[in-house]
Amino acid sequence: MTVLLKEAFTKASMLPETIQDEIAKELLTELEVEIHEPKISEHVAYPQARLNKAAGGENNITKDAVWLQNNSDKYKGKWIALKNGILVGAHESRIELHRSLKQAGKLAGVMFCRIDN
Repeated sequence: MTVLLKEAFTKASMLPETIQDEIAKELLTELEVEIHEPKISEHVAYPQARLNKAAGGENNITKDAVWLQNNSDKYKGKWIALKNGILVGAHESRIELHRSLKQAGKLAGVMFCRIDN
């Protein structure tokens, strides 16, 4: 364990148990994602994003941007997942949102975005 992580645990141990549990849940969820979905190595080529025209002639990202413009006020402080201008899911935690979409088989082609307050 690193010195910084030990320091974080020491400070967290001074917090009320309910807050400690919240921190622990977030950390465990983050670790679960990291362990099962490791980051791409610097030796691996990154995928390239391309904007494909949809049937209506619009880019899918354009549809997502229009949705954000019209609806983002309703989702302040949350992570949202959009696909082709349609809200697929929303949650306070990006990790939980990712997990639920993956379990539902709705992860492919989704764009994640955090709506700040």
